[in-house]
Amino acid sequence: MSAREEKNMDTIVHFTYRHPLSISTIQCRARHNDRCGMCSEILDPIARVYACQGCSFFLHEHSAELQLDISHPFHPHRLHHHIDPIAIGRGCDACSSRGSYPFKSWYRCEEADCSFSLHLKCALLKPSHDHHRVEALQNSHGHSLLVCDRPNVLHYSCTRCDTEFGDDDKIYVCLECKCMLDEPCAAHGQEIRHPFHSQHTLSLVLYYLRPPRCCSLCGGGGRNGYFFTCSSCDFCLDVDCANLGETTTICKADQGHIQIQPVTHPHPLIQVEVMISMKNFSSCCFACGLRFEDLVYACLSCRILLHKSCADLPNEITSHLHPNHLLKLVKNSFWFHKRFSCRVCLQSTGHFFYDCEECDFGLDVKCTRSAFPLIMSKYHKHALAYIDIQTHNFECVLCICICRQFYFRCLRLDCNFSIHDHCYPSLPPTIKDDCHIHPLTFANYPIKGVPDDPEEEAELYCYACEEGRAFDRITYLCSSCHFVAHVHCVITVIISYLHKEPNHLAITIIGEQLGSTGDSADEDAVLHQLDEEIMRLEKDVQALMAKMGELRKSRFEHISKRTTSRRKFLLEKRDQL
Repeated sequence: MSAREEKNMDTIVHFTYRHPLSISTIQCRARHNDRCGMCSEILDPIARVYACQGCSFFLHEHSAELQLDISHPFHPHRLHHHIDPIAIGRGCDACSSRGSYPFKSWYRCEEADCSFSLHLKCALLKPSHDHHRVEALQNSHGHSLLVCDRPNVLHYSCTRCDTEFGDDDKIYVCLECKCMLDEPCAAHGQEIRHPFHSQHTLSLVLYYLRPPRCCSLCGGGGRNGYFFTCSSCDFCLDVDCANLGETTTICKADQGHIQIQPVTHPHPLIQVEVMISMKNFSSCCFACGLRFEDLVYACLSCRILLHKSCADLPNEITSHLHPNHLLKLVKNSFWFHKRFSCRVCLQSTGHFFYDCEECDFGLDVKCTRSAFPLIMSKYHKHALAYIDIQTHNFECVLCICICRQFYFRCLRLDCNFSIHDHCYPSLPPTIKDDCHIHPLTFANYPIKGVPDDPEEEAELYCYACEEGRAFDRITYLCSSCHFVAHVHCVITVIISYLHKEPNHLAITIIGEQLGSTGDSADEDAVLHQLDEEIMRLEKDVQALMAKMGELRKSRFEHISKRTTSRRKFLLEKRDQL
């Protein structure tokens, strides 16, 4: 085991393993998938664990405290440890998890007519002394709730909404519902009244107990199969949408929630908000495909959720990326989605996009909100757009590496010109940017983090954005105080410089223009020789593959013949007997 261990004197003999276990602090450098032998949780790289040094067997300190038989506050009888999973039909009485991996250790009541069971992670839960919210939540939920603290090294998720509990979150366990809940889900009982459907009561059901459903608010399939459904009509809400809170800043409609009527949407929209406690609200804006942060606009007729800015998009826009024609808004439904790819990011994010009816040009909603400044370059005959978002992969014409973000690209379909911003041949030699008080100088050589330390191996950072940078990447440097910045962090000043002085003296990287390769006759001869060698080897590989196929066929025929002979021999022996 390649690990650095700092042994303590504590050694135990645990019922789960045949060897003594010593408590250790293990730096898991080569092994990142070591798990606790009881709870099956992946070990923290610096966790204190009980370990068998020769067998790579580990136990969390929490797990090591458990014995073969335990008393637990969730149940009046003693519970006995079992390795085999419990019956699939029952599951854990605290969280409903069934006997699938990684739940290998269980505690089960062995009293007559009692089948109470806990998988090991739930057996490690201990009641908290903080009960200030329990009474109010119990009144809403309808059942008794046990409030527990989360063990530090273990991970738990809400049974209904699948949100992972944070370090300071309380876990509310309902033994009647067989679930562990976060606070928003604990506030809901088995039946709720919701302002989106105030005329009827909504009942909590599981997906696998009923026909497939789609949320009436967002159109999604729900998390962990839980829905609040109406038995009188075809209305249901997944747990996320049932937890959406309502705002109180605009005039309220008769049903108790806020409605607006946008110009470009045919139906009234309900204004709600994503509560802070809903860290993992999974739905995205139907129009742009991006996540929500605060306000959400819901259309119950269309079953979609929208950002405020996406709820009232203009029907037509102009774009500097396509100045000759108007771009018209196209709205796709769930069931009909036009084959569309944004010209900038080459993706189809969301269901709304702007399309040119006269030519094959379109932008998704997300990309209409970005600047993408244009420059005219002496290295290319068309305008180049500066792309600062994540896109599909393009090949830089200079370094032949992949461009994914922070690069110049020609947006014409018949053109495949892309170049990294740090590869652009005519970057200005000196700039003055607001990110630093001194002028910054173009640096096409490696820059260390600490200039006077020859042994320095620390991570390298851009001081403008405080993100990491590559050691050999072209940057801008302050010679006075060693301030280093990415090219893309000062791109606004660079583009302004290129607009003002398009014919300035270039800092040439590969020649006066990208059209000239700078290759000599000798280099051409070497490339030609390498190409010929590659072609020869490819022919050799094809010949070897054909020969290998013939040999495999002969081997199969030989094995078949031998098997037939052996079968015939055995049949003859049987007949003789």
